[in-house]
Amino acid sequence: MTASKTEFRRKLDRALDSDKLRVALHRALPALGLRRADRMREVDWPALRADLTARKKHAVDDIPALIARFTKEAEAVGAKVYRAVDAEEARRVVTAICRAKRAKLVVKSKSMATEEIDLNEHLAANGITAVETDLGEWIIQLAGERPSHLIAPAIHKTREEIAVLFAKVVGHPVSDDTASLVAVARDELRASFLKADVGITGGNILIADTGTLVLVTNEGNADLATSLPAVHIAVVGVEKVVPSLDDAAAVLKLLARSATGQKISTYTQFITGPSRSADIELKTQIGVHGPKELHFVLIDNGRTAMRAATSVPPTRWSAGTCSATSTPARSDSWCRRSITASTASRTSSRCVSAATRATRCARWASRSRRSSPTFARSLSSAPVSRGPNASRCRSGPRRSASIA
Repeated sequence: MTASKTEFRRKLDRALDSDKLRVALHRALPALGLRRADRMREVDWPALRADLTARKKHAVDDIPALIARFTKEAEAVGAKVYRAVDAEEARRVVTAICRAKRAKLVVKSKSMATEEIDLNEHLAANGITAVETDLGEWIIQLAGERPSHLIAPAIHKTREEIAVLFAKVVGHPVSDDTASLVAVARDELRASFLKADVGITGGNILIADTGTLVLVTNEGNADLATSLPAVHIAVVGVEKVVPSLDDAAAVLKLLARSATGQKISTYTQFITGPSRSADIELKTQIGVHGPKELHFVLIDNGRTAMRAATSVPPTRWSAGTCSATSTPARSDSWCRRSITASTASRTSSRCVSAATRATRCARWASRSRRSSPTFARSLSSAPVSRGPNASRCRSGPRRSASIA
């Protein structure tokens, strides 16, 4: 057995034996599964999914031309576009932009693309502090861990564990009710937003026709990260490009329903170039209340090679979630480090024999049934699915589902 498989099995056993992990997942997963099922029943889900699959297949087939068009349109409205062939080049480009601006503090919204390239570690090595502002990502950053889920990075943490983490930050005991924990995060992160030199985001969609970035979020942190700092850097995989606003709408019809069980997310931003105004003699001035600069770092990192593999379905290219890109190509080191307690059991089907898997799943299910029959059933029954300068669509108050 290889060392990596031995380490994986050790982590898997530890996860299956964790009472805290069972409590955290029991609090979170059943409700999420029910919400997603309800939202999917409200629409013709198979038809919408088939439509988006066809659109994404067309986009993947035409990706070089779409990237060229996106680059032309984005630069026409004042943005700068960089192509990064691999993770190293992407890190180098982002760091060079930050250094050029003498940045010491950057704020980040949730981005699996930046996780893919180990950006935070690289920035820290170059004297630049990166603060995660998504609630779940901030929790994980404080804990010194990796995200365990695309849309709920801290799904494996209980609110009691989070209260202990936050108490270390504020220097006094913190109540473990969700509202109190969110209040701590709001107060602590506000200063970072105001002091940050650069805001870094991922991207859910790139629209080739207009050079537009689309961000889908719930908490409001991405709006602050893309408005308050003078420089906005978007790190996005090339697979996120679609031809038109109509194609972007097709993505949005499914994204929130599938990801979080919402009809639509609280915030949907359409960002086209840096901020601007023509209120003085109708002469356009870049950089008003929002960023003066917008930079796109478009990551390949193996995606073009995946495109050449005709057996890869387009849905593998389009599994984006709220401000996080589902990455088709990740470095081996990222994959190894990202196997946290809560993801170990989900990944086991790829790494252990069928007999071992069956034994461990039975052990997990038995414990889950004892603690909650509803939770155990949910594991097997939850559904599975594969213009203006800055437009924001907002639905309801800010919210987060990062605390179990």
